[in-house]
This record gives sequence, structure tokens and C-alpha cells, in this order.
Amino acid sequence: MKLRHRRKLIDFHIITKDGRKVPANRLLLAMRFPHIADTVTVANRACMEWRRFKTDIVEAAVTFAYTGRVQLTMSNVASLFLLSTTLGCSTLTSGCIEFLEPRLSKENVEVFWSIANATMNSDLMSICVSVIADNFDDFTGRSTFNTSTDAEFLALMLKDDRLSDVPEDSKLRVIVMWCAAAAEEGDAKYLVDCFKDLIQSIDLRKFSWEIVANLCSSNLMKSLLEEFGGYLISAWMSEETSPRSSQVAASQRNAFRDYVVAYKLSQNPLKPLIFEDILGEKTDVNLNFQVPSRCDCLVTFFNDCIYFIGGYELNGSISNRVDRVNPFSGSISSVSPMLFSRYCHCAAANDEYLFVFGSLYGASNEDTCEKYDPIQNRWTELPNMIT
Repeated sequence: MKLRHRRKLIDFHIITKDGRKVPANRLLLAMRFPHIADTVTVANRACMEWRRFKTDIVEAAVTFAYTGRVQLTMSNVASLFLLSTTLGCSTLTSGCIEFLEPRLSKENVEVFWSIANATMNSDLMSICVSVIADNFDDFTGRSTFNTSTDAEFLALMLKDDRLSDVPEDSKLRVIVMWCAAAAEEGDAKYLVDCFKDLIQSIDLRKFSWEIVANLCSSNLMKSLLEEFGGYLISAWMSEETSPRSSQVAASQRNAFRDYVVAYKLSQNPLKPLIFEDILGEKTDVNLNFQVPSRCDCLVTFFNDCIYFIGGYELNGSISNRVDRVNPFSGSISSVSPMLFSRYCHCAAANDEYLFVFGSLYGASNEDTCEKYDPIQNRWTELPNMIT
């Protein structure tokens, strides 16, 4: 290093982004930086340009070539990581990652996640995941996440054990959002293939039909080709019917179907319907919950959820509202309203649709029928009943 300061054994120069020349020895550059070894050892070549990097970064890299040491800071580590990757200096690259690992935070991880994807460096990606796991929704919800994330690295991140506490539906939403962003400029066939690969990164057995249906009917999914929704449903159903899935779900879905659930009606329409497990068994299912009451509403079971259909509103009007309870989580939501307002009606369901028939209107009977598609979140009118 002293020889360099004295301008001894200087036979090469590097031109920086600032237009300055940094002196160096070509033999040392070739030994430390294998990716440029052939370039710097050309006999009649005395300089090369590193126009992407400022003088202080180039000086630090050349100093490392001479001494094997470098002073890393949060101000220079990103540039030195990029330069060392370009030069093929694995020692300096690893040193940058070791320096970064205890210093990554939710404030700076976005920059280094982008760099990891740009350089396809799995080690840098890995140390970013530990920070992302604690801030998953915030990080993946940023506008820059989709544009800076490679499909391969997204799959690796979603499979990482450190994301075990992140809900699977959050991971699925990230996949759909990533595909929606990529659809604006990507090849359609490639994007479908990416979606299929990414779906394999999550555990579809942890999804209820309600979650799948809501996502497939969302505006986000509708912005993609129909093939995306079709594949998601097909993959989910394959997992649901597999022997392994049946064993995992036995303590939850089968438990709910095997128990008897009762609800109490109240003379006061302001009071909610109260549900409880009348057998008093302990299960993994939330069998004790309250739902806003509508007099003469129809209560039925469809696709692992309890539906509350029609009835009277508090103002006395007949309702077309449909509410739904997920007994696995206790969450209450509303679906699309029926085409017709109904009370004292009937319902039936198969594996795909919920059917509603008839109603009373004063002293007369209503013979209209309709069916509900949970995937499209849509009601369709059917031929009237024979009267």
C-alpha cells in the first residue's frame, strides 16, 4: 500500500463516475477481481472505466485489492456489494453481507432486498427475510416490492420457515398482487407459469373455501386471465381431496360437520342470534358466537360456513341481505345481496352452489328461485317454481 501511495508499481488506472483516475496495479486487480482479470492484463491497455461508482467506492475496492481490508459503513456497503459482485470478489461480497446482517431494519431492508434480487444473491436475500418476516404486510404492500422482486426469490421467500407465523392468505394475496403488477408488461404464458410455481410455495390446505372464493371474485383476480382463478381453485381442490389434507383437516372441518349447533331466537329483533354447541363438546371450531338478528331469516350451512339469508329488517322491510359466518375463525362478513327480497323461504345446496326458493308476500306466495356462486360472489335467477 505504501508503494501505491508513493506512485510505485502503478501500471493501470480506473476512471470513476466523477471522472477521476484511481491508480492501481494490474496484477493485484487480476488476482483479487477474477471477472476483470482478462481485461486488466491486456498488454496495451492501461485503464478501464467504472462509471457507475464514485471515486471513494473505487478507492475502497482498490485498497481492498492491495490490503485485503476495507472500512465498511452503511453509506458505502450497498455500492461496495454491487461493485464486488461485478468484479467477482466473493470475499468482499461475503464481508458486506456479514456487515449488513445485524444492521438491517425495516427502514433499510427495501434497498437491500432490491439489490439481492438484481444480483440474484441468495445469501443477501436470506438475511433480508428475517426482517421482512416481522413486517410482512407492510413490506410486501409497498409499491416497489412487486417491481423489485424476482419470481424465483419470491418463491424462496414464501417457503422460508421464518415466515411460518405469516398467514397463508397473506402470502396468497402477495402472489396475486405480484402477478397483477407483472401482467402490465409481462408475457401472459410466462406469467401463468410463474403463478403455478408460486402457488406451490404456500400451504393451500390452510385455506377455507370462503377465502378462495373471496379472492377469486376480487377485482384484483379479475384483472388477471381466467386461467389464474381456475388454476387456484383446481390446486385448492386437489389439496382438499388428498389423503394428507384429509388427515390435517379432520380435527377442524369434520369436527364441525359432526356436531350439532343450535341458535336461540329472540322476540326482540334488536338482540342477536346466539349460537352454541348443544353437545358441549370441545372442538377446534368456534361454535359460540353472535350474529345480528333479522326476523324470519333463513339459516343454512354451505361450504363450511353458516349463511343468514333474507328476513325482516328493523324497519319492517323485507331484506335481500346475506351474511356469512366462518365457524373456524368466528369472522362475520356479507356477500352479494339476493336478486329478490325474501322471508319464510327455503334453501338447499350442493358442492358448488347455494339455492334459494320462494318467499311470502303478505298472503301470497312468491315462486322465484335463484342460486349463489361463491366464486363469482354472484346470484343468478333461475326458472320459477311450478305452482
